[in-house]
Amino acid sequence: MTDPLLLQPIGVVRSPFRTTHEIPLQGGPATLEVYPAFADGLEGLDGSSHLVVMGHLHLADRSALKTRPTKIDPNAPEKGVFATRSPARPNPISLTVVALLKRYDLRLDVEHLDLVDGTPLIDIKAYSPGWDSVFCARHKHRASPTAINDERLVACLERGLFNFMGHVATDPAARWSLAATFVGTRTLGVDPRDPSMGVQVNRSGTTTEALMALTGAAAFNKRLVAVPDESALRVCLSSGPRRVELVAVHTDLPGDCGSWIDAFAVTVSDNL
Repeated sequence: MTDPLLLQPIGVVRSPFRTTHEIPLQGGPATLEVYPAFADGLEGLDGSSHLVVMGHLHLADRSALKTRPTKIDPNAPEKGVFATRSPARPNPISLTVVALLKRYDLRLDVEHLDLVDGTPLIDIKAYSPGWDSVFCARHKHRASPTAINDERLVACLERGLFNFMGHVATDPAARWSLAATFVGTRTLGVDPRDPSMGVQVNRSGTTTEALMALTGAAAFNKRLVAVPDESALRVCLSSGPRRVELVAVHTDLPGDCGSWIDAFAVTVSDNL
């Protein structure tokens, strides 16, 4: 069937962003305004902490079939749009998982939405953590890890950490794991979720779970080893022939990612 499809918007997005260039990499706060005709469809939505939001990217280029991430790495190879998250595509429909903060009547306050103000809403679905989350999934990024600037990399890591742990992602132990992952993968020049990377840590609990969220390493895929002890935090990352060991040398983690390397004693060696 190649006949055109007719979609009826169920509402509209209200956000502080007027252009796509204003939207942070991790999205931002927004309100979903659902039209009165669809009020009954919201019944029971309050029981979900997260939603899947689909919108019509009305400002997108519909003629593109190949794109590259020019904002991140202009030298990255082109890919077909169906293999990317690019908004430029024949049917520019977005799909974003957001946290539902509050519902009042026909308005839904959400966070981490990456849509401009006035975007037509196509659909809203309840997010099912056991069904929609695929922790073992892999995706090969086109951009070189070294081409992503520090702020964008940290924003990507923070989004993944928040999605995995919720507001526990702000816990100091989780932030130390974030810093170690950032410094370690920057030192090795690898993607934080490189499937060949091994992780060792001398902590358990929040620290270990945050490393799982950030790297995809776990006991079941034999990439994560945790042996808790009472010494200073130590995280070791290994990839290919290289290994980096990071030992915390401060009690408090600096807030600026540019200073995170100073929070560790860094040792690079051959991966035996």
